[in-house]
Amino acid sequence: MSEEVLGQNYPKCLIVDDLNENIVALSSLLQDEDVDVHAARSGNEALELMLKHEFALALVDVQMPEMDGFQLAEIMRSTEKTKSIPIIFVTAATTDVQRIFQGYEAGAVDFLHKPLFPQIVLSKVRIFLELYNQKVLLQKKLKKIEETESYLQKALESRDEFLSICSHELKTPLTSLKMQIQLNERMRSKLGEEKAFSLENMKKFIDQADRSVERIIHLVNDMLDISRVATGRLSLNLEEVNLSNLAKEVTDRLMPIMEMAGNKVSLHLEENLLVKADKFRIEQVLTNLLMNAAKYAPDSPVEVILKNIDGCACLSVKDHGNGISEEDQKRIFERFERAIDSHVVSGLGLGLFISKEIMALHKGVIKVESELGKGATFIMKLPSEA
Repeated sequence: MSEEVLGQNYPKCLIVDDLNENIVALSSLLQDEDVDVHAARSGNEALELMLKHEFALALVDVQMPEMDGFQLAEIMRSTEKTKSIPIIFVTAATTDVQRIFQGYEAGAVDFLHKPLFPQIVLSKVRIFLELYNQKVLLQKKLKKIEETESYLQKALESRDEFLSICSHELKTPLTSLKMQIQLNERMRSKLGEEKAFSLENMKKFIDQADRSVERIIHLVNDMLDISRVATGRLSLNLEEVNLSNLAKEVTDRLMPIMEMAGNKVSLHLEENLLVKADKFRIEQVLTNLLMNAAKYAPDSPVEVILKNIDGCACLSVKDHGNGISEEDQKRIFERFERAIDSHVVSGLGLGLFISKEIMALHKGVIKVESELGKGATFIMKLPSEA
């Protein structure tokens, strides 16, 4: 039964006999079995086949010219690739004990004596095919266990890295908040409550505390989102969204931050471009891109561009900063990655990873186009309803 005809990966059985009628007879016996039969008419031809295929069993005639079955078995047992193939010798000789002992010494697992009885042949072949199938199944299970262990090890390493980054990033705004509280307490002890809690001092304290709290909220939200992504629980609330209106709203809200970073923002928006999307999540991605422009490309113009291109709504954020190298472009959408060292720019390095996952849930994409010294353009593509 041919594997090519079956279209399945059945175990392979090798028949080795110098007489064609014997090969035909054995092949006919096995034609209804789930086995892929190969035939060789000499020991050398059998060895060539064994270099190309993995066999579950070899049925080997003892009496062959040039290289008999025992000699073939000895060569098979001395070769790493073939030494574990079970060999059943087929012989017309009488049941000579010395001869049988020689066969087992050469590596036989069993003997079939001519004339062959079909039920005996099939019974013995089925045993070794079942053993082979069980071996293959065990190997697959072991491979799966190894892959699971490797995955768990990477997950543990990722968790440790995540916790390390989180603890470092959370520590900074919390320390800042604590220092502000301690400073106010010292001012109260030194200057008295009236001066310490003046409108000017309290406004400064509230502004600084608000920035610290906002940063903590942002970090916590990123941690929650990465957890939802990892467990497949990041879901969407789809509705009809006017992308041009959303881009205006987000840009207006972030304009004070962009201006503080020295970014002059210009809008080039195609009006009334509609998409089916989760408004909150798309706003989250656009916010992340604009905040990244403020972080990584301060004091440079930023353009927000919206176009309908080939049935896709393309929303781009283009800055005129230092740009991103080709090497960095390949990794910035992975978790815990930044284009700039974490000592220069803070954060978990999760924003673009989460953005990529959000766009994938929308059946859209996010990509970057950039050259060093020529700024960077981040492009969100969503199926358009227009």
